[in-house]
Amino acid sequence: MLPSEHPPNSTSLTTMTSSDDVARRQADNDDQLIGLWLHGRSPETIAAYSADIRRFRTFVQIPLRQVRLADIQDFANQLDDSGLRPASQYRTLSAVKSLYAFGHRLGYFQFDIARPLRLPAVRDTLNERILSEVEVHKMIALERHPRNHAMLLMLYATGVRASELCGMRWRDMTARDDGGQVTVFGKGNKTRTILIPASVWATIMQLRKGAMDDSPVFVSRQGGPLHRSRLW
Repeated sequence: MLPSEHPPNSTSLTTMTSSDDVARRQADNDDQLIGLWLHGRSPETIAAYSADIRRFRTFVQIPLRQVRLADIQDFANQLDDSGLRPASQYRTLSAVKSLYAFGHRLGYFQFDIARPLRLPAVRDTLNERILSEVEVHKMIALERHPRNHAMLLMLYATGVRASELCGMRWRDMTARDDGGQVTVFGKGNKTRTILIPASVWATIMQLRKGAMDDSPVFVSRQGGPLHRSRLW
């Protein structure tokens, strides 16, 4: 019998079977795998990544385990041919790569087939989108609506994200010396405390008008929390 014809020993068989069993217990199908992959991410990230993976699955039309690198490369070419912006192509393909890397670590995929995929180059345009200090102050000064004026001040003074601003409750606000502080629960499920200058604190406090601790700081026209789309 040739060396290559020897059957694997019992230890190897046990290890392989155990690994397969673990993978099956973690995810029985593609939908379960995607659910595990998305778990714990922010609502905005879940929405964006879900749309990206739906687009990919619609393109390949086969189970994720049957996809080859060539299929992913064809998908990348299709995104480029569709006229999708490079930044959007980058995000979509990054989501696909992330899913396959996660599935490989979990044992759902035997190989991380998306790892060799090259992402499109994206030009950094951040400097083109940054307002000058004069422009920011002018924007704040020209906003006459009390709520909107206070929101602009809060965004500028604290650097909080849009979703964090919309989620602020009065219980999160604490007076401190002449100013105050706000506790926000933000990206990555991290909690942090941010100081608020006295002038901004005074403007924010004018919005409370007897509101309960659990009430939103920035109220919509319907009286509930302000949605991020309304903030934009």
